[in-house]
Amino acid sequence: MCISHSGSTVLGNIIGSHTRAIHLGQIGTACMRKDRRVCHVCQENECPVWDKTFNDEFLDGINASYQQYQLDQLSLIGRLKSVFRQYRSAEVYSKVFDNPMLDFDIMVDSTKSIPWSRFNALNRDYEYFYLFLYRDLRAIWASKQRKFGKERHGESYLKTLKAWVHPIIKFSQTIPETHKLSLNYEALIKEPRIHLSRITDLLGVGFENTMMDYELKVHHISSGNQTVTEQNKKGLGLKQNLTNLEVGNRDFYAKKASGLVLDERWKSELSDADLHTFDVLLKETNAKIGYPD
Repeated sequence: MCISHSGSTVLGNIIGSHTRAIHLGQIGTACMRKDRRVCHVCQENECPVWDKTFNDEFLDGINASYQQYQLDQLSLIGRLKSVFRQYRSAEVYSKVFDNPMLDFDIMVDSTKSIPWSRFNALNRDYEYFYLFLYRDLRAIWASKQRKFGKERHGESYLKTLKAWVHPIIKFSQTIPETHKLSLNYEALIKEPRIHLSRITDLLGVGFENTMMDYELKVHHISSGNQTVTEQNKKGLGLKQNLTNLEVGNRDFYAKKASGLVLDERWKSELSDADLHTFDVLLKETNAKIGYPD
């Protein structure tokens, strides 16, 4: 669980490189949006995971059930009805686990939605663990500006960030300590083995070196960071497509070495005026997630 541009796609691919795990990206987003039901690696070609597991009718049905669940949560009567209503929660997970072509015990869903997490947790057939990934909000702000422009993600976006962070913190407090882990993106990149071992300990499996070679495994993810997929293609020796990336990101990822590299471009991209505005609006919030300076 995290804010977008926090590194969840990379983390999902790393965990998905464990021999007992799989990462399919933002499954909930694929259910909610038809335009996101395309595997980043396979593109228009037949995907052995997505096309062999799901179809639009099934995903539309899951989405309808999910929308009904969200509607029920808006009123007391709806919440009372929800006790007796049969939602199709976790059916999408069952579909993946029942796919005979796949062999895994752990599935990573990097959907960034608290309601989606609660919806699926209604199904008690599976055990759920939650990773709360935090990143310096200044880096997220700069990343958004780099991709979408300063006009769309100027000062007003900082208020959006604040409104996004606090519910995640509150949600994390509802999860038992035995089933959650909080970690910071920067610490993960700097000392990956230490923090990945924390994750595998939580999941009850041993750390594997294959996790460090995450760019050498095919990850059939839908939605998520396209640049991470392009790096995955590079590691697999497949043709990259960087033409749709913004110029700054295109140059950065074209030159980027393989493996984990700490991206701190925000330090040179945000102006003194930007940093002052950030401190006024978000310094306290940033400190709450591990960035006091």
